[in-house]
Amino acid sequence: FVSVLVQIPAREIGWDNRDDDGHLGKLKRQVLIGLQAMCSAEDKKLIKEATNRFEQYVSCSDPAAAAKILPAEIKSSVFQIVLSNATDNSALEKMIELANAESDAAERKIIFLSIGSAHSAELKERVLEWSVSGQVKLQDFFYPMSSVSNSSYEGAEIAWTFLKQNFDKIRGMVELPNIVMAVVAACSSGFASDQHADDMERFFKDVNTTGLDRKIQQIVGKTRASAKLKTTLQSSTGFKSYLRQFS
Repeated sequence: FVSVLVQIPAREIGWDNRDDDGHLGKLKRQVLIGLQAMCSAEDKKLIKEATNRFEQYVSCSDPAAAAKILPAEIKSSVFQIVLSNATDNSALEKMIELANAESDAAERKIIFLSIGSAHSAELKERVLEWSVSGQVKLQDFFYPMSSVSNSSYEGAEIAWTFLKQNFDKIRGMVELPNIVMAVVAACSSGFASDQHADDMERFFKDVNTTGLDRKIQQIVGKTRASAKLKTTLQSSTGFKSYLRQFS
């Protein structure tokens, strides 16, 4: 439904910045291409355009020209489209190379928050391993984790499993509780079942959660609240009828 809804306005606004865009024009382009990245990511024309721009961008040595090829407001969406439709690991490795070489913090963050869209479980795990390899600054290393977790339900499961397997290592890497909190939130948020809430409670009961207890309670509470809402919606005939309009 969303894919069909945005096709015409997305085609009208296009991919390239215009002189008369203004703030709202750029924002409209960002939103529409972002929606396409979420809901139309398998569209062949969309993939072709995003891939062509990505390849030109990574091979361009002129920052001004690169900014025209891939304007900042659509960069994350293009990265996500390319990564989620790649047939091998070359796009991901190029993204890691870009991140490692990037000196601008804002540009690195765009990469970090897109890179979890890698198309396979194996590559999502590769992103997580990279995030704790020492190549990503400690104040940033939870961003790639969040990207994996937010990429899909599978990504959320992978990130949560990674946290459980590497929690002691991560705790040993950083002393600031706020950063560890960010890691925990990145890897354990987004679930909506009592089973996941129970799993979180069991896991955190047996590890060092000094300085994290309140955050963990909030995440578990939110997970249970989401589970309750999901159950309510699934049992609602009115909601089911509403959804059938778009099926």
